[in-house]
Amino acid sequence: MTNLEFFKNEAKKFLKDWRTQTQTVGSDGAISYHYDWMFYDVGDLFFYYELDDKDEQNIKLARAQHYIANMLGYKKWDNLIHASDTELELAEFLLRHFKNAQDVQGWQETLMFTGIEQYGEEAVLEYAKQYYMLKDTKENIQLPRPTILFGQTKIAGLQRGIEAFGMFKMDTKVRCFHCGREYLYKEASVVQFPYDDEPSVFCKHYPECNGSLIDMDIVDEVKDTIEI
Repeated sequence: MTNLEFFKNEAKKFLKDWRTQTQTVGSDGAISYHYDWMFYDVGDLFFYYELDDKDEQNIKLARAQHYIANMLGYKKWDNLIHASDTELELAEFLLRHFKNAQDVQGWQETLMFTGIEQYGEEAVLEYAKQYYMLKDTKENIQLPRPTILFGQTKIAGLQRGIEAFGMFKMDTKVRCFHCGREYLYKEASVVQFPYDDEPSVFCKHYPECNGSLIDMDIVDEVKDTIEI
């Protein structure tokens, strides 16, 4: 398979994930989007690139190709497919490691921090191979997993979230910016991560959705209660 064939196939995968889009209209008329993605976290990437409703609803293969090019640092698809052989090899290698905005941003920040681009295309390609070999090795090491809390420990975590944020009550209805779904604050997930002193508040639908406390917007506020 040539580089071009690979990029075309990846654009089709991006489009397939994009077509899983469902929309939720909030009480204020705002539209939020959710995707049951398999290959690319398109919702996360669209948020990263600050796309508006018109862009997010323009579901076409040409647009999917455009976003694949953007992820790889090219302004448009035509620039990507006419890049040098070394640049195409690098682009294919990177795209095999890109699934969400964190992946893209992490690589861009690495380029800025190291300044490796000043040494040319071959140096960047070699550095990328070493960078991801080390990264993949670290990710394969088994680390303690986060724990979802329940009962009184969950209540205590939610209370700390209220104290830190100062806007919610237990029965405040909130909307998660990440997945667009609404629920009561007391239904949010409280997660204890290894090596963190205090647990963190996440979307009710964690780990499917990784929206955190700062991603919750008030929809409606009613009486306070701590019943879970």
